[in-house]
Amino acid sequence: MPASSYAPESGSPETLRIIKKNLKLDRLTQSACKAVKIGHTVKINMIIGFPHETLRDVLSSILYGVRMAWHGVEDCNLAVFTPYPGSELYKDLRAADKILAPSDDYFRNLLVQFDLTKATSHTPHVSGWALAFWRVIGLACFYLTAYLCHPQRLVRLF
Repeated sequence: MPASSYAPESGSPETLRIIKKNLKLDRLTQSACKAVKIGHTVKINMIIGFPHETLRDVLSSILYGVRMAWHGVEDCNLAVFTPYPGSELYKDLRAADKILAPSDDYFRNLLVQFDLTKATSHTPHVSGWALAFWRVIGLACFYLTAYLCHPQRLVRLF
């Protein structure tokens, strides 16, 4: 079965504008729905906790993921924002002395994004523990919706 991966990054139009992600969520949704309809296995990649984000932005991303599950998207990677050296957001955080210079420890800590029990927050509006909590809730809501709306996936799973 062919696979398609989409990276809207956020379900918040304001976040998309700030991170300069030049896409329209409605068009991405239409494209993903068409891919599902023709038989592709579709995955989306989302990020929560960008430096400017509020809880409202985080919840917008989670709700967008749930909407995509309802439309037939099969997988969702919901990661907590991690500033990568060389990115514009990394440079902004370094200039504001909000993160340390790259080191072995810094690069080891980048792996935290794969651990559901840990999160570092780079936004003053949502704590690291809140981001970890909402990440787990978001993933649970995504997969619950995906299996309830498309029960044939349970048969395929087993």
